[in-house]
Amino acid sequence: MSSQVDRYVAASPAQRKADVRKYSARSATFAGVGIIALITSAVASSTFFIIVSMLIVVAGAWDGYKVMRILKHEDTWT
Repeated sequence: MSSQVDRYVAASPAQRKADVRKYSARSATFAGVGIIALITSAVASSTFFIIVSMLIVVAGAWDGYKVMRILKHEDTWT
């Protein structure tokens, strides 16, 4: 668990920027697909699409959390 939290301690700012770009793009993709899945579930009234849309929302929120965690990282220069 601590290795996951301390992932960005020694990482360069360029690596963090690349990760923010990657996770932001994935989060935007999940948001678009989630909206389409919600509309489809409303039209089709299918349990499958409701579950899929909920999973997509969770995945998008997780990527948003990763971006927030990277952005709140503070470098400690010694």
